Amino acid sequence: MDETPIFFEIYHNYTYDKKGKKSIIIDTNGGDKQHITVLLTTCGGGKKLPPLLVFKGIPNATVEKRYNQLECVRKKKLFIFCQNHAWCDDTIFKYWFEKIFLNYEKNIAKKKCFLLIDKAPSHKSENSLQLMKNNKTYYKFIFEGMTKYLQPNDIGLNKVFKDRIKNEYLNMKVNEFMNNNNEIDYLTQKFKDNKKISDKDIQRLKIIDMVMKVWYDDDLINKVSITNSYLKAGITYPLDGSMDDEFEFPEEVLNQK
Repeated sequence: MDETPIFFEIYHNYTYDKKGKKSIIIDTNGGDKQHITVLLTTCGGGKKLPPLLVFKGIPNATVEKRYNQLECVRKKKLFIFCQNHAWCDDTIFKYWFEKIFLNYEKNIAKKKCFLLIDKAPSHKSENSLQLMKNNKTYYKFIFEGMTKYLQPNDIGLNKVFKDRIKNEYLNMKVNEFMNNNNEIDYLTQKFKDNKKISDKDIQRLKIIDMVMKVWYDDDLINKVSITNSYLKAGITYPLDGSMDDEFEFPEEVLNQK
């Protein structure tokens, strides 16, 4: 499992202006500073588990309860939680651990699983450590400074995921500009209640749609791409070690003192 941020407004790395300009001003709606945190979980055998989206808000309050009525959440294709800063703290980690990791271990894999995570404060807090101990979880923290070599999601999935999210966002903005779609009517249909939909609701629902579309796109993130990411990290799925010889440790790591 690994966390990655997604911003409400995602702009391209390039723009145009007259030659010689030292800076270019871009107008935004302020969403380029607002973000959510997404927890992405994969398995060594190539399976994708449902993502957990952490929005800014009060836990167990109106926003969280309203969004948990969405069809994708009710079908457990995606989970939503609120936190005051949209960060992953130990409360979020507990929610992910119980709803996603333990559910996979007990109801899908039906055997003990090994959990690989980095040393984020929420992962190694006293509450998180006690949680894993109480559930007799096999786990390992990735050494500091080694996540880009040993974290499979970091190696081959997070960048692909975020790049496609950016493409989806830019395409969506172009379509909105060209077609002048009435997005409010479309997005309001996702809620069962008749409450007024706000600008933040629109932003959140767009992000949910993009995450669902990208994460479950098997042409983008599939069994092969996931298992290859594990292989590059030196983690192979076959327990008999039949693929261990295919791993080559990166030279820049071997040359480090």
